[in-house]
Amino acid sequence: MLFLLMASYGCHSGFHIGFERSIEMYRKGAHVQMAGDLKSSGFDCVILDFKTVYGDVGTPFDHPLAERTHAFRYDLRPLADFFRKEGLYVIGRVVIFKDPRLKEVIGEGYQVWVFPGNKTVEEYNKSVIRAILPHVDEVQLDYVRWEDASVGIPVSERRKRLLSSLRNIISAIPDSIPVSLDIFGRIPMRIKGWNDIIGQDIYELLKIADILSPMAYPSHYWGILYDPYQAPYQTMLNMLSFGVPEERTRVWLQAFGWKVPDSMGIIRYITEQLNSMYDLGVQKYMFWMPKIESTLIANREWKKGLPGRDYGGFTSTRTADSIFPVFSADMFRELPSDTNLITYRGPGFLDFQLRIYKTVMDARLMNDGWLIKSWFSPLKLEDLRFHNWDVKIYEIHGDGIAFAYIREKWPWMESPAHTVVLIGMDGRRNGQFRRNPTAFWFGFEEPYRVELMEKDSLIYFQVKDSTGTILATSPIMKSQWLR
Repeated sequence: MLFLLMASYGCHSGFHIGFERSIEMYRKGAHVQMAGDLKSSGFDCVILDFKTVYGDVGTPFDHPLAERTHAFRYDLRPLADFFRKEGLYVIGRVVIFKDPRLKEVIGEGYQVWVFPGNKTVEEYNKSVIRAILPHVDEVQLDYVRWEDASVGIPVSERRKRLLSSLRNIISAIPDSIPVSLDIFGRIPMRIKGWNDIIGQDIYELLKIADILSPMAYPSHYWGILYDPYQAPYQTMLNMLSFGVPEERTRVWLQAFGWKVPDSMGIIRYITEQLNSMYDLGVQKYMFWMPKIESTLIANREWKKGLPGRDYGGFTSTRTADSIFPVFSADMFRELPSDTNLITYRGPGFLDFQLRIYKTVMDARLMNDGWLIKSWFSPLKLEDLRFHNWDVKIYEIHGDGIAFAYIREKWPWMESPAHTVVLIGMDGRRNGQFRRNPTAFWFGFEEPYRVELMEKDSLIYFQVKDSTGTILATSPIMKSQWLR
């Protein structure tokens, strides 16, 4: 697969049209109006579902199991052809490993999932992809992962099987057609070498696909940040500052209403996400299952306002003079234990999928009554005695920012992992809602110093090792809010 970076420019602003909505739209002839509305609102691309999480397929396809799965429901290829004639870039979305129809027929998998590594699964999906190739500008593969649960297969083996299956499936796509992969929003935050339970690894996936699309919906985070959906701008900054090169990122933004605060509203919620993406220089985005009218308005008005915005782009050379070594006692003071607490809890919980009782380690980083960061991990009882956890919390005098440094060693890690969390200490209460002014770095390398800097109206930080090598650069927050 060639990395056709220029081809990806065909989709800067994408609008997802779900399977049922596409069928209804085409039957009623509403697709003509939709094409005009999309173009007038600044969209240049549509994403159509040619295979869904229910196993429904939107094209006739040639495979021996097609008659047994009864997957073909409606031919969406004419709709794709229409949008292309209207000058819109068309992405054909194909769900791969979540397929209850195929799972029932082949009898192998887990609940509604089929397993990577199964050749029948691979050939079945390749047949669907071949059928849509003449009608799309790009193929997008979704649910390219294992179920986020224990299925009796080692995590390292999951990663190997997933990559092998994806290579085989992508081999059916000519180099002239770009391939994009949807990934979990947490995956860009994973350290190189970390075996995530779902098998996704951006460093390996970048070798076989042209574009990666993190699902960065603020509503779908937990544990990493507290109430992330209350602060969509900051949540997006945290996710997008990790991992995938910006020129090969096309991020999924949230334009559906789940967990959107009533005080914010969907249009502002969308705009905050667009602002964070813009501030980090990510140029390409898509809206998943969008509320049509609100998303059209939000995208149109946001694009109109771009020239007049007073921040973004990181073009300023202003840099703060102060450099703050993380472990320098003369520049930081450890905060009192009565206002900053680390709490541990291990009562166990019932795993409703496996119907077994597990011991759990629940650790929470608190500040002045606010939950800043939490960790929730199921453990075996024998693992507890091997666990090594060290937390230090410091405050920068007068800047309203605190550092939390966490060193953790779990039995499955070859070496300790290190986390630096930056916490805004002032102005954290916004009416009845908790804002989320945090940013963090996570890696196996041991941090030596953290540099706070400012460009335009953003404060950001760099984490460096003892040689001065930059381990990460990540935004914190808008400086006008901090002050």
